[in-house]
Amino acid sequence: MCTFAFKRFIRDAQIIQIKNGKIRDFDHNQINSLDATSFSGLTLVRQIMLRRNQLNSLDAAPFSGLTSLAILDLSYNRISSIDDELLVVLRTVQILDLRYNKLTTFKPLNQFSGSLNHLYLSHNNINSIDATSFSGQTSLTLLDLSFNRISSIDDELLVVLRTVQLLNLRYNKLTTFNPITNNSLGSLNTLGLSGNPIVCCTMKEFVDWTKTVSWRFIGGSCTDFNESTPILSFNTSKCIVPVDGRWSEWNNSTCSVTCGVGIVNSSRTCDSPLPSHGGKQCIGEANITTSCNLVDCPIDGGWGSWSNQTCSVTCGKGIQSRNRSCDSPVPSADGATCNGSSVDTSGCNLEDCPVNGQWGSWSTGPCSVTCGNGIRYRKRSCDSPPASNNGQGCIGSCAVSVICTLEVCPESKKWKGYHGIRLNSRRYHGIRLNSRRYHGRRLISRRYHGIRLNSSRYHGIRLNSRRYHGIRLNSRSYHGIRLNSRRYHGRRLNSRRYHGIRLNSRIYHGRRLNIRRYKNNI
Repeated sequence: MCTFAFKRFIRDAQIIQIKNGKIRDFDHNQINSLDATSFSGLTLVRQIMLRRNQLNSLDAAPFSGLTSLAILDLSYNRISSIDDELLVVLRTVQILDLRYNKLTTFKPLNQFSGSLNHLYLSHNNINSIDATSFSGQTSLTLLDLSFNRISSIDDELLVVLRTVQLLNLRYNKLTTFNPITNNSLGSLNTLGLSGNPIVCCTMKEFVDWTKTVSWRFIGGSCTDFNESTPILSFNTSKCIVPVDGRWSEWNNSTCSVTCGVGIVNSSRTCDSPLPSHGGKQCIGEANITTSCNLVDCPIDGGWGSWSNQTCSVTCGKGIQSRNRSCDSPVPSADGATCNGSSVDTSGCNLEDCPVNGQWGSWSTGPCSVTCGNGIRYRKRSCDSPPASNNGQGCIGSCAVSVICTLEVCPESKKWKGYHGIRLNSRRYHGIRLNSRRYHGRRLISRRYHGIRLNSSRYHGIRLNSRRYHGIRLNSRSYHGIRLNSRRYHGRRLNSRRYHGIRLNSRIYHGRRLNIRRYKNNI
């Protein structure tokens, strides 16, 4: 009786009268594929019959132009997959029949909110039902999932199917049916569960709930205590139902630090409810740790290593310095900077520097004569400072001589034979022997063989008397002529060996009168 009533409900739902419409029947044509032009021009067709063909899949493109289609029968094919966009295209379809195919899942409806009223999915290979597949359906009243392999039902299925009046789950593999129930389940009044191996005590809550609402029909039986009992007739008071444990809410500790990255310890207990009567323990961890990231912690700066120190000089005493940076670590997040100085200085003492000699002040000696023309010597020492540590000595001479001119000597003080000797005439840069008594005389000694002074051959010192102008000693041909007779007090003119009086030398312009032995002879 129950089976007959359920079949009659389905049969009555399939009888739809289409007035003033068109029907296209493609049954038994061995069609194995459809393309975009298969139904071109059939915009007014209300019903298409494609039963008992060989279709393997359904694409949305062939149905895109069927704007008036209300019934689509695809039963008795080999369909294993459906385009996700199919029911978006078939927005006007009210009845979709996909019985006797090879579907293993059905998840296109979460993108569809059209006019679908009846959906037939019986005799396929569907093994589970996801409630999200039917979310958003506001017009679905019949859902036939019989003769599949469904072993579990989403707990929220009845909450989602608020407009469904008939739900057929006969002949599947359900061992329990205990979805979430409340007082606002909607329009469901016919439920088919026969042919399933349901254990009565596993659906105790659902059975107790069914007795509080008005049902048109619930078909099926359950088994427990070695008895098979109609679901609505089962006495749930016999059940000692195993209660599986469920976790409580997480209890989170505070972060382990006040700044930076720390750890939060979270714990929960398996007491909502506690497992009882052989129920299962909670699955999962009772304690977990997660990271917590607060504001950055202040980081105080630290000094890095000192740099290599170098002396400011290459010799002698100097200053050596070294540097360091506040970068180990760099202060951040309002951390304190490094204490102390970034620069360190100290003395350094290298080997003594070379000291170059410098001349001291000139000292001036007395004139070599007390009257007339003489020579004055100036001396200096390389002692300001003296050269040391491989320094260079002073450059230049340590002594020079200059002419000194005093008052004219009286006649009685004339020098034996040569009165009025003049040295360093402006005109000849040499010694003038200017005597009134010896104009043009020959200085004849045994060594000089009568060399005559006042000859055009001797371009040197002129003996400038009034009568014999132009006598030159020390010409280019006769360098180093010595006037060295016993009569002339042994004086040598321009001798390299005796450092005596030099006439017209290249360094002293014809004159070096610098001999210790003859200081007082001029």
